Amino acid sequence: MHEEFCRGYEIVHQLWKQHEEDASSPLDWKELFRPSDFFIAYPYYMSLCIVGPSQADAQAWVGFVESRLRKLVSDMLGRSLPLSKIQLWPKKIEACIADRSSLLTLGQRRNSVTYMVGFQVDKLRMRGTQLNIELQVGPK
Repeated sequence: MHEEFCRGYEIVHQLWKQHEEDASSPLDWKELFRPSDFFIAYPYYMSLCIVGPSQADAQAWVGFVESRLRKLVSDMLGRSLPLSKIQLWPKKIEACIADRSSLLTLGQRRNSVTYMVGFQVDKLRMRGTQLNIELQVGPK
């Protein structure tokens, strides 16, 4: 988020400078409101698929998980894994993007929501060649 605020500040700052130089020219706000480059900005992505046995259970579970997602991303993943940058895509995807090997039923796939997390690996902090989230974040 910090990077987006800095990007926004730079754009507004440039617009203000242009306005000071020539107050009669219209301000072009298109650059400030262009879509995010989230899905091309990171080399790696993790999908968090939230599943429930029924639509009502899935919605209740989604509400619970949503309230804790930011903490999961910033605290648990950001501090315990060798990541240099991590960002949660703030919009949910009303579909399950889980691999076919996840053994979810068709009903569970219908009653699911997915969130995406983009990240960059800090190669200086890596131990070995694989990033194993289960070993590093799981119960101790």
